[in-house]
Amino acid sequence: TNVYEPSNIYTWFANGTNLLGVFGDTNLIEIDTTLLSTLGIGADTSLYISLRVTDTLGCDSLSSPVVFDFQLYPEIALSTPDTFGLCLGDTVLVSAFTANGVSSTFTWFDFPGNNVVSPNANFNVGSDGTYYVEAIGPNGCTKYDTLFVFDLTIVADAGPNQTVDSGQVVQLGATGGVDYYWYAGSPVYFNNPFDQNAQTIPTQDTTVYYVEVTGANGCSDIDSMFVFVNPPPVIPPDPLEPFS
Repeated sequence: TNVYEPSNIYTWFANGTNLLGVFGDTNLIEIDTTLLSTLGIGADTSLYISLRVTDTLGCDSLSSPVVFDFQLYPEIALSTPDTFGLCLGDTVLVSAFTANGVSSTFTWFDFPGNNVVSPNANFNVGSDGTYYVEAIGPNGCTKYDTLFVFDLTIVADAGPNQTVDSGQVVQLGATGGVDYYWYAGSPVYFNNPFDQNAQTIPTQDTTVYYVEVTGANGCSDIDSMFVFVNPPPVIPPDPLEPFS
């Protein structure tokens, strides 16, 4: 009440608990969640606030209760860790849900309240960056959570192009990872295609070699190089050799 009569006694009640010892004789009170928790009133319960005014004759006047229905904030949880790495070209489906069971609607942003990257709880992450998910529960109670995605990309290097003589063994050399697999665009011979420094003998004048490199993080990349084969030398006929 906004009218205070000093001669009266104002006693507030919360769910039947007398708050005179908490607030004293006053017509204005401010209740916060810390106080409610000390009174055993949780966020998922209803709060009934009433006021009793006692005049100088000892007559009481009791107000009708004001009812507050509290709603829990949604506690956001993700189907993946909130920080993970992503290989180039990969996508990961991240789903948001509430750990405390509060019914909520979800929206993903690249910045809170900025560009929407997914209008629902599911978000297909295809690149590194920082993303934010908004959960709106009953009564508009809103929470945010953050997802950090970092780049795991590796870069395969098949080495420089080479020019060799016909029948010559070609020494290959790749870098960029921990596991390697060589293959070619035409039939060739490898001593071991899984060797980072495999040896090969091309069978054509121009051969494209490819190497698939896998890093320790499980990401892979492919690079290529060319091997050019010199034509065999042309041996002129011996002028002293008689014609047959």
